[in-house]
Amino acid sequence: MRLPRLTYPGAFHHVTSRGINGEKILAGDNDKRHFLELLARNSKLNGIRIFAFCLIDNHYHLVVENRSGRLSHFLRQLNGQYGMYYRRKTASQGYVFQNRFHSSLIQDEGYLTLAIRYVLLNPVRAGLAAVSTDYPWSSAGAYFSRRRSEWLATDLIEGLFKSRQGLAAVLRDPADAELPIIRTRFGTVIGSDDFPDKAAEKFDRRKTPADAQRKRAEDRFFEPAEKVVHEFERKHQVSLKQIDRSSHAGKRLRGELLVWLHDLAGLKYSDIGEIPFFFDLKHQSLGHLYRNAKKRGNIKVKN
Repeated sequence: MRLPRLTYPGAFHHVTSRGINGEKILAGDNDKRHFLELLARNSKLNGIRIFAFCLIDNHYHLVVENRSGRLSHFLRQLNGQYGMYYRRKTASQGYVFQNRFHSSLIQDEGYLTLAIRYVLLNPVRAGLAAVSTDYPWSSAGAYFSRRRSEWLATDLIEGLFKSRQGLAAVLRDPADAELPIIRTRFGTVIGSDDFPDKAAEKFDRRKTPADAQRKRAEDRFFEPAEKVVHEFERKHQVSLKQIDRSSHAGKRLRGELLVWLHDLAGLKYSDIGEIPFFFDLKHQSLGHLYRNAKKRGNIKVKN
């Protein structure tokens, strides 16, 4: 059984997620633009502050603040929605992202600067740009700029590096850009040796039984939406494109998938309504369909 991730409201995190088997899921400019649109929308909806980002063809990096405590939900939505887009675009089946996202808890603003530097130097280390600001798909050029982003939290980063010249100075040499990673039973942290114990105190899941139950449900049991769809298609030996939604059998399958997405992926009806397979249904219709599917009582949701 997977352990819940080490986090708490207000925690800083370095997050990364990779394409399955190294697949270039963000290869095109349009793909990267679409991902950033989803990132902007979902970060606002979930109360997650984005400090830095970098998109490489087969993976992405984020540095965020888990301001709302909804980091896991935010990343499930982000990866799930992008996974749906990518499968629809490529007419493919199966997983899009490699397992769950990886996140490292960051100790404080001192270590936050190291994480920012690491992320922004990623294209330089990969040989994609001579300097970080030459790479168009990271936030390196957004700081100390007259064009203010509506969703990228640049103020804190500009305060840490003081000036454009100060940021450029720390991005000059990628040779020593590795992060001080410490492994714990709850995942990795970026900080000093005594930080994991202090973080665990804030993390304390045993404050109330209700909090513990909610956190465990969020962090352990929900699966990425594209994985749920893949398992559904494999069970029925059919792709969503092959299902006739106007037929009685097709309607029953759609009801079953709705239950899977709601119960296994933790998606809200508003999230499910953005999936093309459900485009023709209104929000209230999704609730009705879900209740009817559950009443039939023959849907086995494997957890």
